[in-house]
Amino acid sequence: MGEDMKQPTPIDAEEYERFKQFVKEVHGRTRGHLASEIENALRSYREGYYGGNQLQRIEDDMAAIKSMMADESADGSGTPLTASDAESTRPRGSGKPASNQPREHKITWIIDEMGLGGDGGNVHPNAIRKFIESEYAFSEGTVDEYIEAIVSRLDAIQIDSEAYYWGEAIDDRYAKLNDDTAEEMDVIA
Repeated sequence: MGEDMKQPTPIDAEEYERFKQFVKEVHGRTRGHLASEIENALRSYREGYYGGNQLQRIEDDMAAIKSMMADESADGSGTPLTASDAESTRPRGSGKPASNQPREHKITWIIDEMGLGGDGGNVHPNAIRKFIESEYAFSEGTVDEYIEAIVSRLDAIQIDSEAYYWGEAIDDRYAKLNDDTAEEMDVIA
């Protein structure tokens, strides 16, 4: 492997002590084991990043850099990149933005992929949640934030517990609810 050398990077003292205690519990002592366990932990983290697919990690990082540059010219002239240049910020072979790309790109892609938008429509909240969870390994809180952002982008409202409505579908849903209420009132009367 590499040559032995002490690393000058300071780390949290409490975390270091917890790790030393962990090594002592596993091996019965730290002497002769601490350095190799630190190396193993670092190697495991590095190799496991992005599921161990280093090429995917590099492509995702490049996509993020290109995406950030899409707002400005590549040569600094102030001329925005073209739409085809912005398209190249996505990972090869997929229209899906990588997890490390800006949130707005992912929200736009989710809306497009789910066929949301247009003049109006409706969607069940669980449909959005399931789609996001199937495409990205986000925490529950992050999924909630994405749902909120999508609902906001669509200017949607939850009329009843069944679905979010936006655009012309809002008026259509209210009209249906009014018709249903009128029919029920006719039955009662």
